[in-house]
Amino acid sequence: MQKEYFFISHSHLDIRKVRLVRNTIEQDERYEPILFFLKCVEDDEELNDLLKREIGARDWFVYCKSRNAEASRYVCNELAYIRGLKEQGMTKNVLTIDIDGLDDEQIVEETRRQTWKRHAFLSYSHKDVIYATRLVHALERRGFSVQWDLSIFAPGGLWNVQTGDAIRSVADHKGVHIVLLTEQSCAAGASRFVMDETELGLTSGSTVIPVCLESGGRSLVSMDTPFFRMFPDIWCISFDIDGDYDILVDKIVDYRFKTL
Repeated sequence: MQKEYFFISHSHLDIRKVRLVRNTIEQDERYEPILFFLKCVEDDEELNDLLKREIGARDWFVYCKSRNAEASRYVCNELAYIRGLKEQGMTKNVLTIDIDGLDDEQIVEETRRQTWKRHAFLSYSHKDVIYATRLVHALERRGFSVQWDLSIFAPGGLWNVQTGDAIRSVADHKGVHIVLLTEQSCAAGASRFVMDETELGLTSGSTVIPVCLESGGRSLVSMDTPFFRMFPDIWCISFDIDGDYDILVDKIVDYRFKTL
């Protein structure tokens, strides 16, 4: 398992709330956050150089925003350095958590949401590819890495092997397995593939999220299908095919955290 390293930019005056952020991040065994106060370094130039090197060496930059942080020249220098890296085209996960505006429980929840490395697998019928494509684009705009048949199948590869590998990879990243449901995806033949993928997503540990598509308020899938008989305990998100797919992504993220 590859570790990911965090730099947490903060004011030491906020240390109790900042520790909540750090402790929440540490709950994911892939993540290594760091908090430190360098008592042995008194020279500002030496300290700033060391902080820049640490920021550059880490995968994530988390800014614990507060009035104290905004008044800290060290934090201001760290933020300026991050902005410079971004202008140079360097990629890094940069997050802001407003700890002044949140209570302890909200800090934990916001930290979990923002540090979730977003991975998704999408099951759907090829007859619904137009809706699947809209959803994939919305997911990618929100930072998701999406696995679906148009991205994972290599020429000459075995479909079932490639699909299984992709589903298990998403599960390893604590991702979501989204199932677009219409009469096409639940029809005889197509439903077998969808149900097999869904079952593997469940047994692999993904959060499986069925999306029941609608049109003009009319559901495009019947609840009396083999899918719902096989998975009676899974509840669905309802979504109109002409709706805002960015809002659907919000619902998917909410679903994922409510079921943890």
